[in-house]
Amino acid sequence: MTTPFLKTMELILKFFESPRGNSIFELVWENREWAPTSSVSGSANRKNYTMLRKLAYRPPETIVDYKYDNNGGPAGIVHGAIQADGTRKEVPIPISKLAIFVFDPESGDAFRGTPLLRSAYRNWFYKDRFYAIDGVQKERHGVGVPDIELQPGYDAEDKKAAIEMAKNLRTNENAYIVRNPKMKVSFAELSGNPVDALVSAEHHDTMIMKNIMVQFLNMAASGGRATSATAQDTFLKSMEYIANSICDVYNLYVIPPLVAANFKTNRFPELNCKGIGQAKDLAMFASAMYNLYKANALQFDDATLLWIRETIDAPRTLPPGGTGISPGTTAPAVPDQPPVPPTSPKQPEQPTASNGKPELPPFKGKVPQGFNLGKGPGEG
Repeated sequence: MTTPFLKTMELILKFFESPRGNSIFELVWENREWAPTSSVSGSANRKNYTMLRKLAYRPPETIVDYKYDNNGGPAGIVHGAIQADGTRKEVPIPISKLAIFVFDPESGDAFRGTPLLRSAYRNWFYKDRFYAIDGVQKERHGVGVPDIELQPGYDAEDKKAAIEMAKNLRTNENAYIVRNPKMKVSFAELSGNPVDALVSAEHHDTMIMKNIMVQFLNMAASGGRATSATAQDTFLKSMEYIANSICDVYNLYVIPPLVAANFKTNRFPELNCKGIGQAKDLAMFASAMYNLYKANALQFDDATLLWIRETIDAPRTLPPGGTGISPGTTAPAVPDQPPVPPTSPKQPEQPTASNGKPELPPFKGKVPQGFNLGKGPGEG
């Protein structure tokens, strides 16, 4: 493919912000040799195959129309393609050449979804306004609100100059005032406390984070680590759902036509995701396996060992000849004592006195005055 997979994933995830909540791609095919041209002649597969050249992203701004069939299903799109001479040409693309990724699809419409950022727009709107208000407060209250009192005998020109002066007073290193005797300039003192716009901005910022389920970022900063971890698990589970929905589109509309075009089979490989939000505690897993083995509820035959290795993402290779244990074979006896954890180093044994208490090594330092060695509190 001419486009890296991670770049394609970035374009797929644009359905979070797309106006229709979708990301539409055209399947671009080509016939070419399986092996690259740099392969050694005679040792590479030189057969021609139908290959997927790329998933070409079709931005929503370039889609002129969405086509439906008589049953309301998707029939294709009309793409406004930009030609080499800069002109725009409307190109119809049938549904058989499309891969459509939709976030939170609306009922009965395969093209339309709900963008993730739509529900956060109101909070973003007010947050943006509160930041603007805070900027005005910092700029105006840095010097205060100008209060210009016109003295008796002023004329229209004096009033106009006073208004212009009041409008242009700002906080900077070269600020100064030049006035005539008919003006008295001061700064009004605000009664009470001004509204802190940043508090409201922070509230809407938190609501935006809750909208996309990443409020645990703020929780970690405030010290709620346990609550933050729980919220993070929920976020990762939701990301697993998104990843599975992307895999479903590949498994239905991308992989089958690619395989069927080259091989006579009705069995197709599948794209799957693994390990999203499923952090494994190997210590707990090992303890569970040990308890099942000890209770003769589990035998470590070849199939079981392969499953365990797959579960912990270990290499899936067994010793030559396997374990020699057949399924259903009774497990050998296991000692009652639990195994010593490998991470716990064995502590050296301490000598004991006749009274059963640990015997301390002799003290070789200088004893301070008033201290008696070998005697505890209350002993003579």
